[in-house]
Amino acid sequence: MIIVIKVTTQASENKIYSDYVDLLNQRVISVRTTAVPENGKANQAIIKILSGYLKIPKSKMKIIKGQTSKSKIVKIEE
Repeated sequence: MIIVIKVTTQASENKIYSDYVDLLNQRVISVRTTAVPENGKANQAIIKILSGYLKIPKSKMKIIKGQTSKSKIVKIEE
């Protein structure tokens, strides 16, 4: 499964802001994290937040595109 993630870093709390399907039939999840976008800290926080939200182990998730961008693509292994 592929999910598009929209990220806001340095937010006041870690949370899922929205979860919807866009016009291209892609699932898009907006995530806010308190982490700073340095040395992969925000990416690690995003995976942790998604893991809890989707109830999928972190080891099954990988950011495959957008490691340094606010828009990311996450692949979830089944």
